[in-house]
Amino acid sequence: MTASITRLGDSTKVYIDGLLHLYVADRITMIQAWKHENTWWMIEVQTASNTTTLEYDCFGKWQKILTLLNNS
Repeated sequence: MTASITRLGDSTKVYIDGLLHLYVADRITMIQAWKHENTWWMIEVQTASNTTTLEYDCFGKWQKILTLLNNS
């Protein structure tokens, strides 16, 4: 799996294997991450007007996306 992130102004795009995985048009104000019921890894991305929750069943993918978001 390859993942990348692009930022232009306030917008953020996350790609997995060249396909758009997440698009956030506004400035991200908060990111939260947790494990849910020992089966799902969650990432919550918040802007001033919207909240998006991402669910992953693969720890490696969750870790890669979370690292990209934290380092951008």
